[in-house]
Amino acid sequence: MDKDTFWGRAKPLIKAHNMTQKQFAEHMGFSPHTVRNWIYYDRVPELSAAYDIAFTLGVTLEYLLGGKNKDILLP
Repeated sequence: MDKDTFWGRAKPLIKAHNMTQKQFAEHMGFSPHTVRNWIYYDRVPELSAAYDIAFTLGVTLEYLLGGKNKDILLP
């Protein structure tokens, strides 16, 4: 998995939040199976889910989609 893909960037952030993929999925309200498939097949979730993931991880959606800007979102 390329480190500049959505999940290539999201996975280290999930780990930095001290969560497993399963814990992250459950925290987000997603099925662990769904998240596992997104990661395995390197699929970007639908827009609303992708935005929620970025927000939860504290980065912009642009960053997760491969942009250079890693601005931290403010609450």
